[in-house]
Amino acid sequence: IVYSAVLKSGDLSLTIDNSIGVVADVFFQINEFYKNSVSLDTSFTISPGVSDVAIDLSGYNLILPSDVDTQKINYISNISLPSDQEMTLSLSDSIAITVNMTNIAFQSVTGQINPVTVEINPVEQSIDALPEELDGFDFEDVEMVLDFTSSIDLPVYLDLIITAYNDTNGDSIVKNVTQNINSNPSVQIPDASFLINIKPNSKFDISDGLSSELFHIANASKLGFKIFEEKLPIHKDVLSSSKELGVNYLDAVLNGGEEYELLFSLPISDFDKLKLEGIDITPLGHFTENKKRILVSKNGQEINMESEGWNHF
Repeated sequence: IVYSAVLKSGDLSLTIDNSIGVVADVFFQINEFYKNSVSLDTSFTISPGVSDVAIDLSGYNLILPSDVDTQKINYISNISLPSDQEMTLSLSDSIAITVNMTNIAFQSVTGQINPVTVEINPVEQSIDALPEELDGFDFEDVEMVLDFTSSIDLPVYLDLIITAYNDTNGDSIVKNVTQNINSNPSVQIPDASFLINIKPNSKFDISDGLSSELFHIANASKLGFKIFEEKLPIHKDVLSSSKELGVNYLDAVLNGGEEYELLFSLPISDFDKLKLEGIDITPLGHFTENKKRILVSKNGQEINMESEGWNHF
C-alpha cells in the first residue's frame, strides 16, 4: 500500500480525438497528484481531429487513500462546447480521451510493503585458505571477513555455509552464518580459527575391533596409549549378553568389531573445538611417548595390552 510518494520524473500524455467538428475546451483534473498543496488541474482548447497534450509530473506528490484494497489514480475530464454556436450532434459524435503515464520514477515512497521472499540459487566457491608453507601451523587468532555489495535497497539475508576440509584425511568442519547484508554488508565469521586449526591426525573405522585399530594408530605413530574402561561407550545390552554367554564384556567391546564407528586422534588442544561445534564424540584416552599400551580398569588397575587384541584378566 502506497500512502504518499514524491515523483522524481514522469510523463502524463493525453490523446484527444475530437469528432464533433467544433472547437471545445477540456478541463482535466487528477485529485491524487498535488504540487504546492494544489491538485493537478489544467485546461486546454482542442480543435476538431486528434490533439496531443503532455504534462510533466516531475515534483508532484502522489497521495492515495489507504482505506481501499485496490489503490487507483482517477482522472476527471469535462468538455465545454461553445454556447453561441448552433450545432447538430449525432450518436456517433464524441470526444474520446486516452490517458497514459510513462517514465515514472519516484524520489521517495511512503507506505507498507508486504514481505516477499526470493530464493536465489546457491553459489558454491572453493577458497584455498593457506599456502603450503603454513601447513601444520596452529593459529591462535584468525579473522575471516567477507564483504558483499548489494544494489537492492531492501533487506537481503545471506545464508552462508562455510566448510573447511582437511585434504589429507578428509575431515571437515562447518560454520553457518545468517546475516542481513543490506544493513551490514561485512560478514565476520565467528571462531574462524576452528576452520583452519582443526586437524585430526589419524582416523580409522573400528569394524575390525577397537583394540586392533588402536594398535594400528600406535604402531604407525610409534607411540603408546592409555585408555580408560570407564570412558568406553558400553551399551547395556552388551553387559547383559556377555553375562548370559559367560564372556568378559571387555572382550566384546575391544575385540568384537562391526561397530562401524570412527576412531580418530587429534591434539588435546583441539578437543574443545570439536565440542563447541556440537560433534558427538567420546574421548577414550590419550597417546603416550613411552610406547606402552595400557587399559586402566574402573578400579584404577593398569592392564598391559601387549598384542593387537585384548587379553582379559
